[in-house]
Amino acid sequence: MGAACSAPPDGLEENSGHMERGASFARRASTRRFGSMKYTVPPQLPPYVSDKKVSHGLVDIDATESRIRKLSSLSTMPRKSPMYTLLHAGENFGSEWLDAMRAAGSDSAEVGSKLEMIMIGDFGKDLDDEKALAMAIALRRTGLLHSISVIANLGNTSIRARLAKGTANALGAHDVRVAVGTHAKAEKLAMNEYEIECAYLAPESELDPLGGHEMAFDAIQKCKAAGRKMTIVLCSMLTDMAELLLDPRWEEMAPGVVSHVVAMGGATPSSDGAMRADPEAANNAFDLPSARLVYDILRDDKRFWFIIVSRHAAAVCQLPRSAFDGSSHPVALRLTKAAAPALQKLWERVHMTETERLLAHDSLPMSRNPEWFRHSFLEPSAPPLAKNQPVWPHVRGFSEYDGLTTVVAATVIHPELFTMFFQPYCCPDSHTLIIGNSAKESGIVNGGKVSELLHFLVATSMGPGSGEWFGRLCDHQRPGAQHDGVATDMLMVGDFGKDQDDEKALVMAVAMRRTGLIGDLTVVANLGDSLNRARLAKGTLNALGAHDVPVAKGSDGGRPGEEIHSYEFDACPYLAPEHELDPRGGHELAFAALRDSREGGHKITIVLCSALTDMAALIRDPRWEELAPSTVSHIVAMGGTLEAADGHMRMDPESANSSFDLESAEFVYNHLREDTRFELIVVTRYAARECQLPKKAFDGSTHPIALRLTAVARPSLQKLWERVHRSQEERKALKDGLPMSRDPTWFRDTFLEADAPAHLTGEHEVWEYVKGFNEYDGLATIVAATATFPDLYNHFFKPYLYPDGHTWVIGRSPSELGITDNAKASELLHDLLVTAFYASGRFRKGYFVEVRSSPLFENWQLAILDEPARGQGPDCWMALIHHDADTCNGTIYRIPVYLTRSTEGVLWRLAHHLGDREPLLPNLRLGMRYRMVNGARADPYHITQSAWRRLRKNLTPRSGDIWVTGYPGTGNILVQFMVRVLLHDGDAEAAAAAKNASGITNPLEYDLAVGKLDIPYLDELPQSSRVFTTHQTPSNLPCMDVEFNKGSMRGLPPGVKCIHPIRDPRSACLAKWDPANCPWDVFAQAFVEGSEMPWRGYLEQNKAWWTAHGQFPEQILWITFEECKLTPHDAVRKVASFLSLHPSDEVVNKTVAAINYDKMKRCLERHPKLAHGGKLGDFSTWDPEHLSLFERGIFQPAREHGLVIATAGSPSTGPALAQAQKV
Repeated sequence: MGAACSAPPDGLEENSGHMERGASFARRASTRRFGSMKYTVPPQLPPYVSDKKVSHGLVDIDATESRIRKLSSLSTMPRKSPMYTLLHAGENFGSEWLDAMRAAGSDSAEVGSKLEMIMIGDFGKDLDDEKALAMAIALRRTGLLHSISVIANLGNTSIRARLAKGTANALGAHDVRVAVGTHAKAEKLAMNEYEIECAYLAPESELDPLGGHEMAFDAIQKCKAAGRKMTIVLCSMLTDMAELLLDPRWEEMAPGVVSHVVAMGGATPSSDGAMRADPEAANNAFDLPSARLVYDILRDDKRFWFIIVSRHAAAVCQLPRSAFDGSSHPVALRLTKAAAPALQKLWERVHMTETERLLAHDSLPMSRNPEWFRHSFLEPSAPPLAKNQPVWPHVRGFSEYDGLTTVVAATVIHPELFTMFFQPYCCPDSHTLIIGNSAKESGIVNGGKVSELLHFLVATSMGPGSGEWFGRLCDHQRPGAQHDGVATDMLMVGDFGKDQDDEKALVMAVAMRRTGLIGDLTVVANLGDSLNRARLAKGTLNALGAHDVPVAKGSDGGRPGEEIHSYEFDACPYLAPEHELDPRGGHELAFAALRDSREGGHKITIVLCSALTDMAALIRDPRWEELAPSTVSHIVAMGGTLEAADGHMRMDPESANSSFDLESAEFVYNHLREDTRFELIVVTRYAARECQLPKKAFDGSTHPIALRLTAVARPSLQKLWERVHRSQEERKALKDGLPMSRDPTWFRDTFLEADAPAHLTGEHEVWEYVKGFNEYDGLATIVAATATFPDLYNHFFKPYLYPDGHTWVIGRSPSELGITDNAKASELLHDLLVTAFYASGRFRKGYFVEVRSSPLFENWQLAILDEPARGQGPDCWMALIHHDADTCNGTIYRIPVYLTRSTEGVLWRLAHHLGDREPLLPNLRLGMRYRMVNGARADPYHITQSAWRRLRKNLTPRSGDIWVTGYPGTGNILVQFMVRVLLHDGDAEAAAAAKNASGITNPLEYDLAVGKLDIPYLDELPQSSRVFTTHQTPSNLPCMDVEFNKGSMRGLPPGVKCIHPIRDPRSACLAKWDPANCPWDVFAQAFVEGSEMPWRGYLEQNKAWWTAHGQFPEQILWITFEECKLTPHDAVRKVASFLSLHPSDEVVNKTVAAINYDKMKRCLERHPKLAHGGKLGDFSTWDPEHLSLFERGIFQPAREHGLVIATAGSPSTGPALAQAQKV
């Protein structure tokens, strides 16, 4: 079965803690008892175990293709599926990419090292900040992040901070600190109604009193004290980050603590080839001087990774309009409600002239014009639309700038994880990565997959989700082995409320913190009204239960007159009060986060999801030089990069985050490009655009953050639709930092369905045409959280490395996205959000837990999680308990298990070993499931690596042990029962009632894996019950023998005998084929080829045993199924002679009668595995092509190997009963 059945690959070792737990469990608990009560009869069942048994004994929960499809990755679904919603995603466990994130996060949590995050966002300004916050919370729940601190900046920072805090609260992340950041140049920024229309807007009293700046340094200091790393996510203007960098404490605290700073912005190369902040990036444009400062400092400071996530990355990671469908979570509802007006407002803004934008203090770059809007948000078929026409019906989706940035920030420390998603551009001579270096190089490996990841991250914050990438984030089983990274703290800078992706990025950060990928999280909210953005960030964290995450108000992102749209803080009842914000402000908070990280021995990652003003300030602060080089691991920027003629990175001025404060963006990019002490990863719009969350992803969720995200999504996208129609003069007049490249065409391409009418203007509603949202900041947050986990990072992202050797870009171009699988990246984003909202991301189908009904019971019962118990709470799962190895079929009880944190270790605990918590992956072609263990296929999934290794280490073979070793479907049960009846002198009933009767029908590894038996039970078995079945190859026989286990093949364990039944492969294939799972042609081809079949396939498994039989004929008996059926008396005597038994004729006759198919069915209680055991094969009606397939693929190679296979004759009259013929 691949990795699980072959010798373990080098370095594939079990976690010692888990092994000890499993071994101690085997010693102290009998699977046949529960506490002090044996529960073989209903009255003695534990209180919560139903007396209703699962029908048919063992249950194949993956029996049908439809069931497998239901639980499989959503990436297989059409993009426009009406079921592509948050609720649907939650019901279907998300995608496989999320498992990678879970694994890295779990490892981080288990070794006590997580990435903390400071997120600076302009919450409410756009919905992506809130979505980024949700994604950050989801990322924290996956374990990628430990804590999240949020700084809300930009104008109206208090409201934005309250929105962030309310979002956190609504997501259950009440511990997320949210502080008011700086207003900087955005204090005059007008706010749209949708920006703060939020039912969960937190009161100001819940904001961190330190303020954004001080809270950031406090977070850094605590991160350092805890020995963790931090990332700072800049999802808004960079004023706060610039102040952090300029603060002397930055140099004192940040180095060695701040791992990376991730900025949603953009970079462009200067004339000298250096990377500069892109003035066109929205976050940069808010406060261009700060952005330039941040970019320049972080570019030049190689002690930190600076990751810029640009609009190019975000443009390919859209969330479709249906991203929040199916969720009644308040944040999802807010995002949905606000999306249309937000886009409509943007549509109006893009029509503004430069003068109008200036007058309106709108920092939207003139490149963000109607054509850009169309290209970014609307469907290609959208009609020509005037400025005042609704664009929503034509919207295809949203570019999740801040969400993408948040994902980048959270995953960049995990190379395997990061490179699954991103392919950043690495700026020459700096630790700067750019994700979205250009329109052609988005830095996203697969935009569609990353869009789904962003979607699932958002959903993770608001409901249950589980995908492969998310599972990787959450997997705790192998710290330091499979996942060789160390979680860092995170400093996230975002413009929460500006776009939803900042809030979602924050949600994702919280989720990743809970998975262990992120340690302490610190958030700085910047851009106009940064106080309210910080309040939004803090409120978001509170709603997520991340109350401890400090949030401070950052700068105004260089956009003091930035227009504040109503949707930015709409539908946010959890907007945190201002007093909950860190009173120190974003700058000081950031340095505090750096200091805390350094003192705690951690690294910190900086995630820049907004204007780079704050980051520039941090870099300019003398403390940056003191703290950052030894503390900042990576800097992840959601922005954009351009490639100079010499190949070096420069800031893309068209990047939204950079355009907020172009000067700061240029400074930050240039500084980080030149400072090789820091790794800079830029996540661009190209990456984010391919990682969309559907418009209705949160529909159906009751979580307040989901409700807000749902409610605000529409107005925010509508506002953006309006903004992209603004002329350059209008944007300047309105202080709209939206680049002119964000025109209607961009909007259409980014957000709208392909069939959106072409006539839509900025005055049209586009919501009905919206397909989803680009999770820019969420993606950046994932990048930041995984950046220090090489396996995760590389699994998710394939960043482009600039010649400087330390600057990367994810989303280098539309064709070079830097994300390994866009759909999985999107699902990861969704799962992080779902996890943040419902805190259920720690678990997924197939997890092993130990449970007991009372803390008074000493013994624990092993249970396997099957599926969430809908309607019984987000922490309730239905689990399967396998019981009673002394009956043929055993018993399966289906019980509810409440996996609440308060009862962990009291009534339940995780019980995992190597290979049994890897993601269950669907093979939809064959209707089967498998696991990937250290990159190797393990099939079947239910026989785990740990079970096999425990047997190899602990099961001592005895002389007289008998192993039945045939390939599945070749007569193992028949031979098993034959041997047992012989050992019981022909008494079939006694054989079926003897100890370990379950072993007649099940491989030994399976019964051990599911907890039906343990090693002490096996040691106590009488010799007549020590007949075991395995499908392993000879070198992997699951029993302990030093020489044999070395693979020397010098001999089997002394006295051990093996009986290897073999059957016509065509009959074996038919026996294993289930027409409900896949077509016959497909299964037959796969069976013959073998690589997708369990245990290396029929031919390879039998060849291995044939070779061993030739070497040890006295210990290995070769017998055919056909001779057992055609000449049963001779077969019984053959087996008896091999076992040195001397049965009488009466015993032989009784044994022959016992192995009659009908008698076996009665004795074995009609076991389902006997369904195909009554007949020999009849192939007279087979298609010649199928006969030729088996001849070429199995029979001919078998003859060449000298392998003996018996075939049944096929006369024209009925089934073959003629003498078997040897090949």
